[in-house]
Amino acid sequence: TLPNSTFVAYAHAAYRTLLALGVNHPTRFLDVGCGTGFKVMMAARYFDECEGLEYDPAYTVAAKGLFARGHFASCSAFQADGLTHEAYDTYDVIYFYRPMREDDQLQELEA
Repeated sequence: TLPNSTFVAYAHAAYRTLLALGVNHPTRFLDVGCGTGFKVMMAARYFDECEGLEYDPAYTVAAKGLFARGHFASCSAFQADGLTHEAYDTYDVIYFYRPMREDDQLQELEA
């Protein structure tokens, strides 16, 4: 996976970009393929609302549990298929790091 230090640098850069753009609404972050939600928790340092989209229901439950145990009220997770999810336009920052192994599906997700 993407090293945590690299992720934090990217998240901070995205946050600074939103500040430079003058965004004055609660900022929203989405991790597509969030797994257990660790990156979602790390993003909570920079963004007002952080969500994780996860295809596997067991990982979704694990992420929700991690957020609850860590008292990360600004973090949430939901089970969905990243290829058919339709609300990407409601987020300010969307992150994913190979949420699927098939290159053709990755290209479809990016499109």
